[in-house]
Amino acid sequence: MLPPGSSNPRASKNIEKINSLGVEQVVTACSGCYGIMKLSYSELAPLEPRVLHISELLAALVEDGRIKLGPVPRRVTYHDPCHLACHGGITGEPRRLLEAIPGLELIEIARTGKDALGLGDGLPVLDLVELVLEPASD
Repeated sequence: MLPPGSSNPRASKNIEKINSLGVEQVVTACSGCYGIMKLSYSELAPLEPRVLHISELLAALVEDGRIKLGPVPRRVTYHDPCHLACHGGITGEPRRLLEAIPGLELIEIARTGKDALGLGDGLPVLDLVELVLEPASD
């Protein structure tokens, strides 16, 4: 989020350029960029296209039957990126996408969704990894 009354010439230029493209959607794989475009840009000027995280788009395409997923026999876990889950509110789509993969077993960790622990904004935080990846108790 931007401080009240702030301006950002680069963001304003990006908004103007994106709006001039005539696209209906902007899709990003970066949770930080998603948060900036979805939440912060709206404080400067309206962004005309709908902003989607890639997990939202892919989950919708899989659920509509427009994408078929092949089997992946693996056990995996998913760590919610703090910018996506806590700030963007996106927690279900990544899981629905993973659960749609035949043979893939999703193992939840102890703190997920909006309760997930961040990993230090990209800083080396190996001491937190054990806590973050602690399995959920039954």
